[in-house]
Amino acid sequence: MRHLNFLTALFTLLAMLTTANALAITRDEMSEQDRKKMDAAIHFMDNGMPNEAIELLTMLDKKYPGSETIMYEIVYAHTVAKQYDQAEVWTNRMLKLPNATADTYVAAGNTLDYLGKRDEALKIYNQGLKKFPESGRLLVEMGNMAMSAQDYDKAVDYFEQSVALNPVYTPAYYRLANIFSNTYDPVWAIMYAENYIVLERDNENRIKEMSKLIYDIYRENIKSDGDSMKVSLTHNITMPRNASYDCDVPYNWQFENSTVLNAIPYTGSEMSIDDVMQLRCRATEHMDTTCHDYYDVPVFKLQREALATGHLEGYNMWLLAIGNETPMWSNDSCDARIKAFIDWFNNENKLKNKDLCGVPRLRTHVAARIDVPSAQELSDDKGCKKHRGNIKQIADWLITAPYDSVSALRTKFNHALIMWTINTSDVSLTLSSEMSMLQYASPFMAAIVDYCIENKVKELDLKGYITVMKRVLNYVRDNQHAMEIDDKTRALFDLNDDAITSTFTAEWEKIKS
Repeated sequence: MRHLNFLTALFTLLAMLTTANALAITRDEMSEQDRKKMDAAIHFMDNGMPNEAIELLTMLDKKYPGSETIMYEIVYAHTVAKQYDQAEVWTNRMLKLPNATADTYVAAGNTLDYLGKRDEALKIYNQGLKKFPESGRLLVEMGNMAMSAQDYDKAVDYFEQSVALNPVYTPAYYRLANIFSNTYDPVWAIMYAENYIVLERDNENRIKEMSKLIYDIYRENIKSDGDSMKVSLTHNITMPRNASYDCDVPYNWQFENSTVLNAIPYTGSEMSIDDVMQLRCRATEHMDTTCHDYYDVPVFKLQREALATGHLEGYNMWLLAIGNETPMWSNDSCDARIKAFIDWFNNENKLKNKDLCGVPRLRTHVAARIDVPSAQELSDDKGCKKHRGNIKQIADWLITAPYDSVSALRTKFNHALIMWTINTSDVSLTLSSEMSMLQYASPFMAAIVDYCIENKVKELDLKGYITVMKRVLNYVRDNQHAMEIDDKTRALFDLNDDAITSTFTAEWEKIKS
């Protein structure tokens, strides 16, 4: 029997699951004890103890000199502690590394900015862009500098470059929405805020802020005055002299025109949240019948797909309810419509290979809101029992949501799942190198935890093992375009159900022998 030590296996999985902002060092480069120290340092930073984190990380830096991952976390810890002079010392060291990345230049520039050295920060960002011209993060930092100098045209240019080069990096959408909300063309603020909400996976406060912004723009720019309706969503409209109504009408004009035509029925002095939801649905229906496929505009394709599949109302409810009070939607019927949209978009819509903003992008994924317990809340068995329901939701999401290796939400969920598994008494895991699905860490752990909680068992028996392994295999097969699959696993794809059952039964017998 070739069992792996329980904690050793868990930390192997943790190393596989955690992204570059945490444990980017391979197993060969760090000992198990040092990986524990790195994890503890991150835990300290997450819980407001940066000095304790700095102490651990400095020890690791001495042992692994030249590790950008460790140095980056040291810079972050000094920043959390507002020790910007010390952060600058470390970023200067990082810039001398032969493998310095775009994130290195971001950290160095940000540190200089905190110190009030804005010209030097700008110089660092420019140096970074010369080496990494397609870095969305560096372009956003340049845009932030332009905003601080009140050069909004230049800021917009940088942010839109970031969107074009890295369409899943959400801070650019957030900045653009805020800029355009204070112009005569808030139509673009609606567009960028909507795209931010659809793409962002982690920053709940900003998601709520963008949802509220969308409602406020409609409420403030659509007014009823007696027998007339005033709509002020755009001002700058540019059309060629030989423009054709069929294909040359600018999107912002078409958006406002459709909004005007469908806002006429509303006679109140101020639009309610329900009015805005219905207006957005009707305006999309109007644009869908009058516009062809020539608008390559963020989220408009999503709106049309939602309309075609009967989910447009649920989408707009979801979009507006995130950041606004919606007592009129607090009923089973509205909840069902919102849930139906989320389920459709997460699992069943046909947007997998389409782009939502006119450039190639990873698939947009909307996740239902799940409360994620902190590391502190999962630090003992009592806390694990309290958050058992949350972990069940997380495990179910990890084994059903499309795989995305760069998803910050997936990383956050993985970390919570690992912490719960380490500290709970409800589930006992036996991990073995004989388990063929062990290498697919995220769905593997999620499937085991989901099964054990669902069936109220502490550990797997033969039936449970086969059920779990088949579920992981099906997940890997469905997401093979986004995962690295070895030949052994691909061979399993071609087997029938009986052969797969026999394979996993043989694995189980080896594990138990």
